[in-house]
Amino acid sequence: MKIETTLDEMRGDENYDWRYVFAYADGGQSSPSFVPPTPDKVAAPFDRLSVAEVLASVEGENDGPEWAAILRLHDGRFAYVEAGCDYTGWG
Repeated sequence: MKIETTLDEMRGDENYDWRYVFAYADGGQSSPSFVPPTPDKVAAPFDRLSVAEVLASVEGENDGPEWAAILRLHDGRFAYVEAGCDYTGWG
């Protein structure tokens, strides 16, 4: 995977696609994205502002490939988000 989206682009309000990726990456828009717990880290939700670095990302396309990113969060955790949009909406 390469970096197709920078951190600034991912956080920017003009890029509404990444807002939806973070909202729907957990399977619904009711809560922020979520990283499962590990022995040394508690589970905690995160959002676009929690991201310290984009390690890899792929720009998706409506009715095509999904948006996906591997991220390092400010608290030291790593996360993966993925979501797509087709004629039925985001998921």
